[in-house]
Amino acid sequence: MQLGDQVELKAKGDDGVLRARQVDLDSDEIQQLLESGRQASKLAISLEGRLSFILHDDLALKSLRFGDALIEEADHADDGDDALARLETDFILMAQALSDDIPRLIEWLGGETQREPAAQ
Repeated sequence: MQLGDQVELKAKGDDGVLRARQVDLDSDEIQQLLESGRQASKLAISLEGRLSFILHDDLALKSLRFGDALIEEADHADDGDDALARLETDFILMAQALSDDIPRLIEWLGGETQREPAAQ
């Protein structure tokens, strides 16, 4: 898992939002902004070249893109030029990629919280 090249940083209060694209998120400038109190509200993440997306502060995944290797795997599937079979193949491969990668994303973010059982 690695950081992408896009971020949106919000300041506390009404100090505005900084949007950056095609930047090194490990750069000194971004680090200084984070140290000054800005918080990431959107962050580009790539999962081993198979999947990339923008993670929002409400944990929504947007701008979901599947990597070239996954698309090539779908291209090499024998679907007999059947459009419906190709759609099914694409869906299965992409669903499997999400199924494999979402648990790793949850772990990377610190894991799930354990809820206390409700009192009866």
